[in-house]
Amino acid sequence: LDMSTTAAYCPFGPGPKSMILALWNKESLHDAGVVSRIAWLAEHAEVEFEKRGLSFPYQVNKDGGRRRLTAVDLEHSLCYFSRYLAAHDKLGEEGAGIAYDMLAGPIAARTCPRPPIKWFASTHASTITARCEEWLRGGVSDTNMH
Repeated sequence: LDMSTTAAYCPFGPGPKSMILALWNKESLHDAGVVSRIAWLAEHAEVEFEKRGLSFPYQVNKDGGRRRLTAVDLEHSLCYFSRYLAAHDKLGEEGAGIAYDMLAGPIAARTCPRPPIKWFASTHASTITARCEEWLRGGVSDTNMH
């Protein structure tokens, strides 16, 4: 592994690791195996998007060319994806519906901020009503949830 560049190396947490294990259908991998797979995803992203007919909104370099995705980019994506899956699994359809019904209007009206995905991933269908009520009262800080 080339640890001198973000294109091929990145530190990672439990979320990206769990996504790599799921993508490769593995029960465990050593750290170098996780990083090499994240780097593989970054290296092959353009080809895989193209195969699927997806137009990816790449960032642009100073020279106007598109900035290729790096291992760090993919690590961040896998981290957020793991949070979305956790929220989906913990809330279920019923809990997601309650959160939507309680928060969509105030968020759209800008009377309260949108909770970060980590907030949703840390709740359950059985607690979502109370958590939303607390959020709407401003009783929850999101400073440690980004």
